[in-house]
Parts: sequence; C-alpha cells; structure tokens
Amino acid sequence: AHAMMLKDPSVVILDVRTNEEFMSDSGHLENALLIPLQELDRRIPELEPHKHATIVAVCRSGNRSGRAAAFLNAKGFTVVNLEGGMLEWNKNNFPVQREPKK
Repeated sequence: AHAMMLKDPSVVILDVRTNEEFMSDSGHLENALLIPLQELDRRIPELEPHKHATIVAVCRSGNRSGRAAAFLNAKGFTVVNLEGGMLEWNKNNFPVQREPKK
C-alpha cells in the first residue's frame, strides 16, 4: 500500500476508525478522509467524487477497513484494504501525521 500511494498520488486514503482513534498517538495517513465505519453507509455521497480512483481503506488492525472495502466494492468503488491497519503501518515506521496535543 505504501508503494502504491507513492507511485499514484490519486489514491484516496479512507480512514474508517473513530475520530478519537484518528486523533490518537497512532496518527493517521496524510490527507486521509475520515469516515468512521458506522457512518459509512450514510456518508457514501462524500466518496462519489472518488468513484474512479483507487481507495485504500484503513483502520487500526485491518478488520473494519476490510468490511468497508467489501461494502464499497459492492457499491462500485475500487477499494483495497490496508492489511494489518495502522498497527502494521506504524510497525514498519511508514510516515504518519499526528495532531498536536492541546
């Protein structure tokens, strides 16, 4: 996934974690669109502009993002799951953004 994102800047990152997880110390991928899994069905219109792009679904471990990928693929999107989620991403020391502490 990291190589794909470097090679193709049109890839859309969809983070399906909660807002709290997104803002946590685990960080998030640059320019990620946050739509928690439980809100995905009603927020599909936000993804329509990306219907012809590849979307990488991300969560903590890959479980929720796998469900999101299956759901969106069935709706005609092209979605791949980030296997291992942010746990694996951080373990490999790939770049993340972290929000400053308030």
